[in-house]
Amino acid sequence: MNRQEANVLLTAIAVGDNRTTDDTAVEYWRTLLADIRIEDAMQALAIHRRESTEWIQPAHIRRLVKAERARRIDAANIVYEPIGEENARQFLDRVATVYRAAGDGRMDPRSIGLALEPGPSAAAVPAEIEAVTEGRKAVRSALNVRCPFCKAAPRIPCKVGKSANGKPGFVHPTRIDAARADATTNPEGTTP
Repeated sequence: MNRQEANVLLTAIAVGDNRTTDDTAVEYWRTLLADIRIEDAMQALAIHRRESTEWIQPAHIRRLVKAERARRIDAANIVYEPIGEENARQFLDRVATVYRAAGDGRMDPRSIGLALEPGPSAAAVPAEIEAVTEGRKAVRSALNVRCPFCKAAPRIPCKVGKSANGKPGFVHPTRIDAARADATTNPEGTTP
């Protein structure tokens, strides 16, 4: 929301509650609602006026806009289908763009059946994201066994030494191997 839009919003608010406005008030509202679109703010104002007699504040506008955006996203029933060989960053950027469009009201509501109809390509998780997910699963399962390298007990993170990369949650590769071997010999996860 820019200064002119904040002035329009504050003028509309003043019509309803006879408050006085000045440049300081306009700047105050503009600062607190800088990331809110004027269309959404005006809709939130109308909802507030219909449902409340409370003196409207920027927090009311923010709360109502957030709720309306969530409703629009929910009504769009988004099912994102990756395009070609996009990498993880491209995937996340495009998903954010789709959600932003739905929140802005630029996507028509659709039933879940329509959302799940097959499109031109099958929906799949990009390989980069799948690899990260598998890596995290391996680390979590590795925490179920004692580390053969640093002797850390089960459910205790590895002791970070010179061989560690310094990242939180690091486990030694030998511990991951030990967890895989344990899963092969003991698939139920029961202790002998």
